[in-house]
Amino acid sequence: MTDLPQLYAALMIVEQSWPSLATVAASVRVGMFDLTDLWNPAAEGACPGQLFWAMHMCDGVETGPLNYYGNDALLGEFLAVATGAAPPTFWSECLPREGCELCGVGPYRFYAPGDCSCGNPIPATAVGGPFLQLAPLTYLDSSQLPIGSLSLADSAANMLAAQRDWAADQALALWGWANHSDAETCNYLSCTMFTPEVVTPYISGMGLSLTRNGIDASCAENLFAFEQQGAGAPLDTGTVFHDFGLLDAWNHLTMSGRNDNFLYLDTGWLVLGAINACHGDLVRQRFAAHPVATNGYALLASLRIPCPVILDDGFPPI
Repeated sequence: MTDLPQLYAALMIVEQSWPSLATVAASVRVGMFDLTDLWNPAAEGACPGQLFWAMHMCDGVETGPLNYYGNDALLGEFLAVATGAAPPTFWSECLPREGCELCGVGPYRFYAPGDCSCGNPIPATAVGGPFLQLAPLTYLDSSQLPIGSLSLADSAANMLAAQRDWAADQALALWGWANHSDAETCNYLSCTMFTPEVVTPYISGMGLSLTRNGIDASCAENLFAFEQQGAGAPLDTGTVFHDFGLLDAWNHLTMSGRNDNFLYLDTGWLVLGAINACHGDLVRQRFAAHPVATNGYALLASLRIPCPVILDDGFPPI
């Protein structure tokens, strides 16, 4: 419910963008991913059932906390409704069991991606950091997602702004903390392992089309600062240079990172975010034009807003 929906959505965009590939893309999309396998219709009050987290090829379905608006399973949850695998009321009656909880303090409140805290003083680092909300927003149009008086796009922008302002308070040259490949070892880091000196650029690429708190300009400036520090140096094999873009993570205090630290999973997110920002939300628009997405948005439009209230912290209304 986190990775395969991204492939499903990408194939939808292929169908909308390249007519000569549409038939084979649709065949792959429908044939490889049947979301009905992950739906359990057991009733629980007003909630009509449960979406399982994953399907293990040996052990069968795996349960998981698919009850949040603020994590990267949201695209899969949208597609489950859009394809008819789950009833629309799953969105309005099942996810809000915990999904309406807001994390963060002050003006930078955001929907919980899971447990709000992982014990890290860097803000908005719980679970996987801002990536958790930016990932579904690569494809989904936040304005068509009924959640509450705080949109998912504003929630994600608040996560980025909290990190940006914390970095400024700490006099740090760069900012951006989310799951990444370590700048100095081959480990994959998350949550409690984030440190102020090691930052990752890809979430700034993903946030380029968000406008709240001026985060779009801040993301652009942050990406430029990564480049200026040297995080965009090509991979040097000793015999040839490969220009793979920005490293996945960078130590901005030592201004260094592993020469081979290019994680194309995250580079792909950065590129898709830049396409949305520079080409009129192209990825979101192509996704929205597909009949599956059109049906999903139409079904959600008829639902009640599940999270209508935001806690009053003494700050202006969001």
